[in-house]
Amino acid sequence: MSNLRFVYLLILILTISTSCSKKSNWQCSRIISGYKDHSITRLVYPNTDLIHDIQLEIIASDQTLKAYLNLYSIKAPSIDGDDKTTLISLLSPNGTWQLYCDRLSGGQKLKFTKKSLDTLINLLNTEPYLVLAISDTYRLKLTTDDFQSSFNKLNQRPISILPNKAFDVAF
Repeated sequence: MSNLRFVYLLILILTISTSCSKKSNWQCSRIISGYKDHSITRLVYPNTDLIHDIQLEIIASDQTLKAYLNLYSIKAPSIDGDDKTTLISLLSPNGTWQLYCDRLSGGQKLKFTKKSLDTLINLLNTEPYLVLAISDTYRLKLTTDDFQSSFNKLNQRPISILPNKAFDVAF
């Protein structure tokens, strides 16, 4: 009987300890190829609003860092007379920032400019949270408490089991 109590106590402790752990909203994934120029690490913050779904995506390769907003319902509004640019607002308890992003073909994928990306990363590192807004249509609340640890994964070198050259052809 005491062994059964021990088993139940162990199950209870394991259940409580695993259910209390905090899961990050930031999702990191890697695509590894045989050539480092084609390998990337992707950090994504998805939204759960099924009507106005928006996703922040940060992609790092060996040489570059890029960020995109993926819109899944309607196009982002353009700035008057400029179909290639849209305005994004970042709201936090400490202020509001306006950033310009490039509208890619179709208007549902936005690319952060270098200056906008630097501002975004700085704010994600310093603000308690950010609300990313595009007009009145899209809003995405970003929790920033675990951003730095997730962002550091972008710069980590993945362990590759592939050789530098996938194969050689001899003639």
